[in-house]
Amino acid sequence: MFRKLCFALAVLVGVFAGNAPAWAGLHFRNTTAEKVYVAVAYAESGNVWQVRGWYGIEPGERVELVTGDLRQRFYYYNANSASHGTLWDGPDYFYVHPTNAFTIYRVDGAYSSLPYGATMKGFRTIDTGQYRDYTLNLTPAPGK
Repeated sequence: MFRKLCFALAVLVGVFAGNAPAWAGLHFRNTTAEKVYVAVAYAESGNVWQVRGWYGIEPGERVELVTGDLRQRFYYYNANSASHGTLWDGPDYFYVHPTNAFTIYRVDGAYSSLPYGATMKGFRTIDTGQYRDYTLNLTPAPGK
């Protein structure tokens, strides 16, 4: 009887563990008091890059923008607050659409299917180290 109970318990644990959510990925948490819009860029494989945006993140919300285990060490992002009072930009430039949702690919340094009106914007670097899961907290600039 005890063996059957242990076996049944082991089966249940295996079933529920197999359906447990995967927590790996690149997440952004908005710690500001207003909505933030984020674009993300990363190397998918070799010389194929993907740039995607704009993802609206409400105050206090945490959103996954790259799913699954992080395969790259470096990811890039550009973000701005709804009022454009806070901006997170940097020295690495990628094409984005200034207002609409977009996905842009860069293969061997050449951009394909640029949307009409696309412009270059500076992106900040995220160094995820060796982590397969990483959360970046978007915090307001001092004095904001």
